[in-house]
Order: sequence, then C-alpha cells, then structure tokens
Amino acid sequence: MPQLVERGNIYISYMIMLALNTASLVQREGAEPIAGEALPEVVRRYNLANAIVMRLTGVIDRAALTAITKGVTLDLTTLENAGASAAALEAAINDPAVKVVVRSGELP
Repeated sequence: MPQLVERGNIYISYMIMLALNTASLVQREGAEPIAGEALPEVVRRYNLANAIVMRLTGVIDRAALTAITKGVTLDLTTLENAGASAAALEAAINDPAVKVVVRSGELP
C-alpha cells in the first residue's frame, strides 16, 4: 500500500473520481450526455484501451495502429484484398487527420 501512495496511484484515482462526480461527456452535438455512474465506466474502458494501444506500439508501427483503430480493415484472404488493404492503410497513415501522438523522446 505505501508504494501505491508514493507513486500517486491512489491520489490520482481519487482525483479522477472527484472530477467525474460533476462531469458529463457529450459524444456529439445533440447526443445525450454520459454522466453519473456511467461516466466512470467509460473512463475505465478508455484507460484500459489506451493501455493496450500503448503496449501494442512496441510491436506494431504507431501510425499503422492508429489507422487501424480509426477503422481501416485489413483483409489478407487474397492477394487482391491484401493489396487493397495495404493501399487503404497507406492512405490512412498519410492522412493528416490521423493524428499520431508521440511520447517525449520517441521518434515519429
């Protein structure tokens, strides 16, 4: 338990829960806001997904992974489908709208 407090894990969890008490998340204009008991679950799932993505960037190119998470589907069942998938992946990687976050000290 002392290590959790020293590393700030408990304090950070407390601050997140405190912030979520009065917060709401609106996914898009006109959508019903996510608040109350549902919001911490959304945050938990986001943090879990983000942790998985961060681990995967150790074995999968960050730009390719970002493109895949944005919806590029890879179909390797035939040579033609693989070529189309490669073209779609390349287009998504080169799309300036696909923002790739680089951690401090890493090369893009």
